[in-house]
Amino acid sequence: MNNQIGRIYESKNWFIRHYSNKYLKKAIEFLEPKDGDTILDFGCGEQYLKIVLKKGKIIGYDIDPKLTDVIDYRKVKVNKIFCCQSLEHLRQDELVDAVKNFKKMNPEKVVVATSTDNFLSEIGIKFIRSVKDSHDTHYVNYEQIHEVMGKYFKLKRKKNIYIFNIISEWH
Repeated sequence: MNNQIGRIYESKNWFIRHYSNKYLKKAIEFLEPKDGDTILDFGCGEQYLKIVLKKGKIIGYDIDPKLTDVIDYRKVKVNKIFCCQSLEHLRQDELVDAVKNFKKMNPEKVVVATSTDNFLSEIGIKFIRSVKDSHDTHYVNYEQIHEVMGKYFKLKRKKNIYIFNIISEWH
Protein backbone atom coordinates (compact mmCIF):
# COMPACT_ATOMS: atom_id res chain seq x y z
CA MET A 1 0.00 0.00 0.00
CA ASN A 2 1.33 3.40 -0.94
CA ASN A 3 -0.61 5.72 1.31
CA GLN A 4 -1.03 5.99 5.05
CA ILE A 5 -4.79 5.42 4.98
CA GLY A 6 -4.43 2.14 3.09
CA ARG A 7 -1.90 0.89 5.61
CA ILE A 8 -4.18 1.33 8.62
CA TYR A 9 -6.05 -1.89 7.76
CA GLU A 10 -2.76 -3.81 7.91
CA SER A 11 -1.08 -1.82 10.69
CA LYS A 12 1.36 -3.56 13.02
CA ASN A 13 -0.36 -1.70 15.86
CA TRP A 14 -3.07 -4.04 17.13
CA PHE A 15 -5.50 -1.28 18.15
CA ILE A 16 -5.26 0.60 14.85
CA ARG A 17 -5.64 -2.61 12.82
CA HIS A 18 -8.52 -3.86 15.00
CA TYR A 19 -10.41 -0.55 15.01
CA SER A 20 -9.93 0.15 11.30
CA ASN A 21 -11.06 -3.31 10.25
CA LYS A 22 -14.04 -3.26 12.65
CA TYR A 23 -15.07 0.10 11.20
CA LEU A 24 -14.73 -1.15 7.61
CA LYS A 25 -16.57 -4.38 8.45
CA LYS A 26 -19.48 -2.41 9.95
CA ALA A 27 -19.61 -0.12 6.89
CA ILE A 28 -19.71 -3.20 4.64
CA GLU A 29 -22.57 -4.60 6.77
CA PHE A 30 -24.51 -1.40 6.00
CA LEU A 31 -23.71 -1.89 2.31
CA GLU A 32 -25.16 -5.43 2.36
CA PRO A 33 -23.26 -6.58 -0.75
CA LYS A 34 -24.76 -9.29 -2.93
CA ASP A 35 -23.36 -11.22 -5.89
CA GLY A 36 -25.30 -9.23 -8.53
CA ASP A 37 -24.37 -5.79 -7.15
CA THR A 38 -22.28 -3.22 -8.96
CA ILE A 39 -20.77 -0.94 -6.32
CA LEU A 40 -19.03 2.38 -6.81
CA ASP A 41 -16.25 2.79 -4.23
CA PHE A 42 -16.13 6.60 -4.28
CA GLY A 43 -12.72 7.79 -3.09
CA CYS A 44 -11.36 4.25 -3.26
CA GLY A 45 -7.73 5.08 -2.53
CA GLU A 46 -5.75 1.84 -2.61
CA GLN A 47 -8.99 -0.07 -3.33
CA TYR A 48 -8.96 -2.01 -0.10
CA LEU A 49 -12.68 -2.71 -0.53
CA LYS A 50 -11.84 -4.93 -3.52
CA ILE A 51 -9.46 -6.92 -1.36
CA VAL A 52 -11.93 -7.64 1.44
CA LEU A 53 -15.25 -7.76 -0.42
CA LYS A 54 -15.91 -10.96 -2.33
CA LYS A 55 -19.46 -10.19 -3.48
CA GLY A 56 -20.48 -7.92 -6.31
CA LYS A 57 -18.44 -5.98 -8.82
CA ILE A 58 -16.48 -3.09 -7.31
CA ILE A 59 -15.66 -0.05 -9.43
CA GLY A 60 -13.11 2.17 -7.72
CA TYR A 61 -13.08 5.90 -8.30
CA ASP A 62 -10.36 8.18 -6.96
CA ILE A 63 -9.00 11.55 -7.99
CA ASP A 64 -5.57 9.95 -8.24
CA PRO A 65 -5.40 8.52 -11.80
CA LYS A 66 -3.03 5.76 -10.61
CA LEU A 67 -5.68 4.44 -8.19
CA THR A 68 -8.94 4.82 -10.12
CA ASP A 69 -10.71 2.32 -12.36
CA VAL A 70 -12.73 5.04 -14.13
CA ILE A 71 -12.05 8.63 -15.06
CA ASP A 72 -15.68 9.75 -14.73
CA TYR A 73 -17.70 7.98 -12.03
CA ARG A 74 -20.89 9.61 -13.33
CA LYS A 75 -20.78 7.39 -16.41
CA VAL A 76 -20.89 4.05 -14.60
CA LYS A 77 -24.09 2.14 -13.88
CA VAL A 78 -24.17 1.03 -10.25
CA ASN A 79 -26.82 -0.01 -7.79
CA LYS A 80 -24.85 0.90 -4.63
CA ILE A 81 -22.37 3.63 -3.72
CA PHE A 82 -19.79 3.31 -0.93
CA CYS A 83 -18.09 6.42 0.45
CA CYS A 84 -15.66 5.50 3.22
CA GLN A 85 -13.56 8.37 4.55
CA SER A 86 -13.89 10.31 1.30
CA LEU A 87 -16.69 12.90 1.35
CA GLU A 88 -15.12 14.98 4.13
CA HIS A 89 -12.20 15.72 1.79
CA LEU A 90 -14.46 17.53 -0.68
CA ARG A 91 -15.15 21.24 -0.51
CA GLN A 92 -18.81 22.16 0.07
CA ASP A 93 -19.54 22.80 -3.62
CA GLU A 94 -17.79 19.56 -4.62
CA LEU A 95 -19.81 17.66 -2.01
CA VAL A 96 -23.09 19.06 -3.33
CA ASP A 97 -22.09 18.20 -6.91
CA ALA A 98 -21.07 14.65 -5.95
CA VAL A 99 -24.31 13.98 -4.04
CA LYS A 100 -26.39 15.41 -6.91
CA ASN A 101 -24.49 13.09 -9.26
CA PHE A 102 -25.13 10.15 -6.92
CA LYS A 103 -28.85 10.94 -7.06
CA LYS A 104 -28.78 11.01 -10.89
CA MET A 105 -27.12 7.58 -10.83
CA ASN A 106 -30.26 6.30 -9.04
CA PRO A 107 -28.59 3.85 -6.62
CA GLU A 108 -30.75 1.75 -4.32
CA LYS A 109 -28.36 2.62 -1.48
CA VAL A 110 -25.51 4.97 -0.56
CA VAL A 111 -23.33 4.15 2.46
CA VAL A 112 -21.34 7.01 3.96
CA ALA A 113 -18.65 6.42 6.56
CA THR A 114 -16.89 9.45 7.98
CA SER A 115 -15.19 10.71 11.12
CA THR A 116 -17.14 12.63 13.73
CA ASP A 117 -14.54 15.42 13.75
CA ASN A 118 -14.78 15.73 17.51
CA PHE A 119 -11.87 16.22 19.89
CA LEU A 120 -11.33 12.48 20.40
CA SER A 121 -11.47 11.69 16.69
CA GLU A 122 -8.84 14.36 16.04
CA ILE A 123 -6.57 12.68 18.60
CA GLY A 124 -7.29 9.32 16.96
CA ILE A 125 -6.36 10.68 13.54
CA LYS A 126 -3.04 11.98 14.87
CA PHE A 127 -2.42 8.62 16.57
CA ILE A 128 -3.16 6.64 13.40
CA ARG A 129 -1.17 8.85 11.04
CA SER A 130 2.39 9.81 11.67
CA VAL A 131 2.85 10.97 8.08
CA LYS A 132 0.94 13.99 6.84
CA ASP A 133 -1.05 13.21 3.70
CA SER A 134 -4.07 14.36 1.71
CA HIS A 135 -6.39 12.59 4.13
CA ASP A 136 -5.57 15.13 6.85
CA THR A 137 -7.61 17.92 5.20
CA HIS A 138 -11.30 17.89 6.03
CA TYR A 139 -13.28 20.59 4.29
CA VAL A 140 -16.70 19.50 5.56
CA ASN A 141 -17.78 17.63 8.67
CA TYR A 142 -20.25 14.81 9.06
CA GLU A 143 -23.11 17.17 9.95
CA GLN A 144 -22.61 19.03 6.67
CA ILE A 145 -22.37 15.74 4.79
CA HIS A 146 -25.61 14.52 6.38
CA GLU A 147 -27.34 17.82 5.64
CA VAL A 148 -26.46 17.60 1.93
CA MET A 149 -27.26 13.88 1.75
CA GLY A 150 -30.63 14.58 3.41
CA LYS A 151 -31.62 16.92 0.57
CA TYR A 152 -31.36 14.12 -2.00
CA PHE A 153 -31.73 10.86 -0.05
CA LYS A 154 -33.60 9.53 2.95
CA LEU A 155 -31.58 8.38 5.96
CA LYS A 156 -32.40 4.75 6.77
CA ARG A 157 -30.00 4.22 9.68
CA LYS A 158 -26.76 5.40 11.20
CA LYS A 159 -24.35 4.06 13.77
CA ASN A 160 -21.64 5.71 15.80
CA ILE A 161 -18.49 3.57 16.02
CA TYR A 162 -16.50 4.20 19.23
CA ILE A 163 -17.49 7.93 19.03
CA PHE A 164 -14.79 8.41 16.36
CA ASN A 165 -16.81 7.59 13.25
CA ILE A 166 -20.34 7.53 11.92
CA ILE A 167 -21.69 5.16 9.30
CA SER A 168 -24.97 6.05 7.60
CA GLU A 169 -27.19 4.35 5.06
CA TRP A 170 -29.19 6.43 2.61
CA HIS A 171 -31.94 5.49 0.13
